[in-house]
Amino acid sequence: MEAATLEAACLGAILMLGRTSVGSVRELTDLALGESLKLTSSEIGFLALVSDDGASLTIPSWCRPSGREKLIADRALVCSLASAGSWADAARTGEIVITNEPVTADPLKRGFPGAQGSIERQMSVPVFHHEIVVAVAGVANKATPYTADDARQLCLLAEESWRLVQRQRDRIALEESEKRYRLLVDSMNEGLGVFDENCNITYANDRFCKMLGYSRGELEGKSAAVFLNDNDQAEFYDRIAHNKDEGYRPYEVAFKAKSGYNLPVIVSPQALFDASGNFVGSFAVVTDVSHLKRTEARLRATNRQLDAERGALREKNIALREVLSQIEDEKKQLQRQVQSNVDRILMPIIQSLKNQAGINHDYVDFLETCLDGVTSPFIQQLDREFARLSPRELEICNMVKSGLSTGAIAEALHTSIHTVHNQRKQIRKKLKIAGEGTNLRAFLQAV
Repeated sequence: MEAATLEAACLGAILMLGRTSVGSVRELTDLALGESLKLTSSEIGFLALVSDDGASLTIPSWCRPSGREKLIADRALVCSLASAGSWADAARTGEIVITNEPVTADPLKRGFPGAQGSIERQMSVPVFHHEIVVAVAGVANKATPYTADDARQLCLLAEESWRLVQRQRDRIALEESEKRYRLLVDSMNEGLGVFDENCNITYANDRFCKMLGYSRGELEGKSAAVFLNDNDQAEFYDRIAHNKDEGYRPYEVAFKAKSGYNLPVIVSPQALFDASGNFVGSFAVVTDVSHLKRTEARLRATNRQLDAERGALREKNIALREVLSQIEDEKKQLQRQVQSNVDRILMPIIQSLKNQAGINHDYVDFLETCLDGVTSPFIQQLDREFARLSPRELEICNMVKSGLSTGAIAEALHTSIHTVHNQRKQIRKKLKIAGEGTNLRAFLQAV
């Protein structure tokens, strides 16, 4: 092919690649490889991308003959640059490599991608970006020798193909980023609204639409003021649209939902300004706080109820203290009356008995002690602290405390001394002083 014809063919291939819409990098490299084979009249070829570290090659498009047809493989190849044969010398040296004689296969190296027979001649060209080899294009088995014109046009086609690959990669990356962003925004638990410089809604995420009960089409293009009452409109314009200092601080307003319900929300805004400081728009995260408002209302009602109950309880406590005080006064008065009656009536009789001859003074002393017990809390306290004592044991305790001996107690109770002795041991056990050497009378007097 003459140089002018070859140049025209290369230009046509480049224009075709630039105008063709493809969905993936693989489709683009397959198309570019097909144009490279036609441009150089080659049977097989490949396009390889060099890794960032320059250590390996990824070959998304390569040819393999099948009968009379030349098919592009359905999978990418990956190999290290060190293990690649002479077809990868352009990547190693950064120079165009043309071999117009049969290539001897190296059993330790990877052969030309897709080759199923011998390689009669081959050509590979590097593609540079910022003086670094980023790709390699290779063709093989042209019927006639490869020329410098072939190499020049293949370089131009490979460079344009790599530029289109990078643009395709950037487009795909941008689309993926937009998808992730859209997924993130639409799956937020908070509402998100974007507003232009006139405070018209330009975007509302799914959560914001659901909060207000409107579809996205019913919200977008409308002024935010449509969904706010007069007071909240002023707050919105002041905070988001016109006030740089307040444009970033959260504030509370109520949006009018489609159902007519006033939805209380916290708006966390972000005002947007150009390089000259002019307001160009804003966006805001909108948080539904209706459940918090309901909780606050319930808490206030509960606090009011608790305050009322505390007041009533204070009044009851005051009344109870007055009743207890009155009971204590009556108790003391009764105690004084009992003591007075014992002193005025019974004690003179006891004294008279003591003065009479032939009277058992032990019994009289015991009777006097019992009368003292009527006006003292000994028996009640003993019964309260040692509830396991039987009535007879309580009676014996009172006698022991009064100073009666075991024999006197036995005579008074009409029982044997042995029985009283055993009962005293049982009392000591119940009072938890058994075996301690503690005097029972002294212990009881201390109670």
